[in-house]
Amino acid sequence: MRERIVYVPPEKQRLQESTMSEQEVSVLVSCFGNHEVKALLMAAFSTNSHQTGHELHFLLNGAQGKKPVWNIPAFRINRWCEEQFLPLGIISGDCETGYMLTSYGGQQVGLAGHLLELSEQYPDISFFGALGASNAKHKGEDQFRKTPTALVYYKIFQAITLLGETPLGAATVVTKTGANFSTVTERLSHLSSHSVLTYTRRLADEDYSFFTLGAHRPEGNPAQYGKEKTWTQMVYDILLEQPNKTFSVEQLYN
Repeated sequence: MRERIVYVPPEKQRLQESTMSEQEVSVLVSCFGNHEVKALLMAAFSTNSHQTGHELHFLLNGAQGKKPVWNIPAFRINRWCEEQFLPLGIISGDCETGYMLTSYGGQQVGLAGHLLELSEQYPDISFFGALGASNAKHKGEDQFRKTPTALVYYKIFQAITLLGETPLGAATVVTKTGANFSTVTERLSHLSSHSVLTYTRRLADEDYSFFTLGAHRPEGNPAQYGKEKTWTQMVYDILLEQPNKTFSVEQLYN
């Protein structure tokens, strides 16, 4: 039997050899996926020469045509480089000599391009609106051990997508994401404020439990709830009188 030889292009070989974890991808997205210009900056960086913040500023403006939408000043670009790109090993250099892509950074240009393609498909939703602010900032910190902002957003989208059209409570999303309640509700509020999804929070004085008579009701008296035989019967009688009405706890109590 003849052995079949399959040719794998070098770029695909590199992809197979360097498959990234969910954590690593999320850290990278938290770095350059929270602003469209940061993704453009990935394409502007050179792989063989250093570029200063001023040079990158003019490159970014030129890439946007005659009327740039984002006119990011050089000092802001330098700050992004120093606080976010350098700590992750995406670029090398400094604000004096300029910056250039590392070999690792060159492998992430495709991810930046994919994000920009999504931006074109969904022009009404900004990177910041969908993925929040970056938390890849601190020099000397192991960026790949912290929980990136983008990972929480990704798990929220995953939970909503897997459960289809069913409206979800925040508690369900918390369970699916594994994040704490305050983090999830904060992210849900952010997504709602940017029209990515619909999320409403119950006010402290609003009812949140409602009851109506079930289709499979007992033929006689209802089963006693705890030691409250009288209350159980009273609530059941109220529901029987108006079987199609939905009652809040306060309405039943009154």
